[in-house]
Amino acid sequence: MNFRERIKMYALGFIAGCFLVVLFFGRRNSCKNYVSNYLPQGRVLQEIQAKPILYSEKAIATLAQLSIDTATFRQQYIPQLKVDFDLSQQHHRPCGQYVTFYSDTLRNLKIELEKCKENSKILNISKN
Repeated sequence: MNFRERIKMYALGFIAGCFLVVLFFGRRNSCKNYVSNYLPQGRVLQEIQAKPILYSEKAIATLAQLSIDTATFRQQYIPQLKVDFDLSQQHHRPCGQYVTFYSDTLRNLKIELEKCKENSKILNISKN
């Protein structure tokens, strides 16, 4: 078997292998529904969004002062948060405490929250 025949056989096997991999594994999306971002920041934000969010009285008062309702806060602000892991206490018991920041052209906010197993709680929202 000369070199050209080997290349042909390799290419045929490679194409057949790619076809079989796409056929068996091409439509897998079981991991996409749970964790689509493996970086720590993405995982924390995704876990916060997946759980019910509770608000402290102080956070509700600050949101009212900023004229932001909780639905808007959950949909528009929480996905764009930046977690500061240096200021956070991820391994605090019973719930990890995180310090996050939100900034856009109008607002710069510092948001302190707790991430528990069953829910997340916004503790404090302050202007930064």
